[in-house]
Amino acid sequence: MKRLNFSKICQDLISDLPEKQKEVLSRRFGLKGGERQTLEEIGKSFGITRERVRQIQEDAFSKIREKVKEYKNIFENFEKYLLRFGGIKKEDALLEELGQKKWKKEIYFLLSLDKKFKRYPGKKEHYPFWALEGDFVEKAKRGIEILCQKLKEFGKPLSLEKLNILS
Repeated sequence: MKRLNFSKICQDLISDLPEKQKEVLSRRFGLKGGERQTLEEIGKSFGITRERVRQIQEDAFSKIREKVKEYKNIFENFEKYLLRFGGIKKEDALLEELGQKKWKKEIYFLLSLDKKFKRYPGKKEHYPFWALEGDFVEKAKRGIEILCQKLKEFGKPLSLEKLNILS
């Protein structure tokens, strides 16, 4: 992806929002240089509930989504990037590669705006990752289940050819 200033793009997207919505998004995604803050942290500072902060965020997103169309080529590039990895990518690697080490927070924000991208938070079984809408996650789960089953059957490390799962 050619060099873009994702910070300017994000600032353009939120520029027409009311101040409170700008502040919530800036703090929620760390767009003004700080760390990303939780709904709870932002709510406490405003004296409102985290649910109200979430509502403000969602209202801001709905206002921004029309303006996002001006940047559709960026989102198409994000989609092509994910498709190169089977529609799924570990979050830290995705943000590092797309954000060119300096715009990780902005990439996170942009991905959050488009419903074709879904974030899966980290769990005991896996790291946080992003996936395209569709059955990409289910396909990955099935592949892992097959691999685990084959490894149990043989009880030792094997080449992919011996596992016979690439066909």
